[in-house]
Amino acid sequence: MPINPDQLDWNVQAPPADWATVRDHRQIVHGVRTGAAVLAFGALIADATGTPHGTHRATPTSPHHGLPAASEDSPLHRRT
Repeated sequence: MPINPDQLDWNVQAPPADWATVRDHRQIVHGVRTGAAVLAFGALIADATGTPHGTHRATPTSPHHGLPAASEDSPLHRRT
């Protein structure tokens, strides 16, 4: 996509009367676009560096904690 499609047919020797206005408008748009890109890049950096890689949670307790153990002759005890 051309950046300046409205300027393709301008004659360098005889530019239009409002060429300075067009130039100033392009500079403002370019500044806004650059500012938005810098903010977006900063947000990506902040997200990448502010989030820990992997969570460090305590090991959950066993759901069977507090239940009686199987007896020595139990089929459950023999399987393990």
